[in-house]
Amino acid sequence: MKKKLFIEIDYIVLGYILWIGIMITVGFNRIEHPLSNLLELALFTGGVVGLIYLNSVIRNPILDLIRNVYPLPLAAYFFEGSMVTNRVFFGGFIDPWFQKIEQIMWGYQPSIMWGVNYDYGWLQEIMHFAYFAYYPLILITPIYLYFKQKESFKEFVFTTSAVFYICFFIFSWLPVIGARAFSPSFIERFPEIGKYISYNTIGFDAHAVTTSYRYGLFTRIMAYIYTMSPHAGGAFPSSHVAVAVSITISIYRHIPKIIWFVIPIVFLLCVSTVYCHYHYLIDAIGGLIIAWIGYFGALKFYHTKVTTLA
Repeated sequence: MKKKLFIEIDYIVLGYILWIGIMITVGFNRIEHPLSNLLELALFTGGVVGLIYLNSVIRNPILDLIRNVYPLPLAAYFFEGSMVTNRVFFGGFIDPWFQKIEQIMWGYQPSIMWGVNYDYGWLQEIMHFAYFAYYPLILITPIYLYFKQKESFKEFVFTTSAVFYICFFIFSWLPVIGARAFSPSFIERFPEIGKYISYNTIGFDAHAVTTSYRYGLFTRIMAYIYTMSPHAGGAFPSSHVAVAVSITISIYRHIPKIIWFVIPIVFLLCVSTVYCHYHYLIDAIGGLIIAWIGYFGALKFYHTKVTTLA
């Protein structure tokens, strides 16, 4: 039987590209450089289709790996790109709403106070290590599964991509900066987040702290990453939490011998999103919900509509 040119992960990616194209078209007069963004999307679509076709005519294990894992590294582009469309519907960032919800739910701002009240160098380093661990989790897990458990690899890429792109879909229209909005530089850049009641009672500058080179190696690595990234948005739900928890479930199912090593790191990762001043606590809770719904929904779909490697 002839193998399909397109498989289910391709429809996730191409469907998301189509959605962003629709968003840019709808918000054409409210988006900077809409034509160049549409052109960039068209080029990305051509690149994705070209990769898929190339893999169908050239058999090479490295090319095959890239073709079947590409939705995951492409996620970095879509995360940054969500800033293009995320203010089409609301017109500006809605962080004051989220800060008010936090105040009502907890009586204070966890995304400020956790890291301020427990600002110890050793704890900062542990938390930033856990936050950084997100990246090797995404990189190493699919490569291991590709060479050791190819059927599990296909399932992993599908479920992880589903969780990623659910988050991106929300990012594309829900403009939330996260805890870094507690910053004069962000208020100057986006005045709408400073027009309401301020719950930043201690004058904390989250952006300055998250881009400050202090303490140890991992705190500095994360400061470098956030210094180099200009993105604003993509906070709710926390994709760090959603994807890391989704990967943890996959590891439990397919590589159980390391699960007790992974669980503590991912638990600290979830806490670190708030402690390190990147997310509101409700962002992390939203990430947990998306991980559960996205992973098991995608898993059920995957096993009722069997995919094959192209």
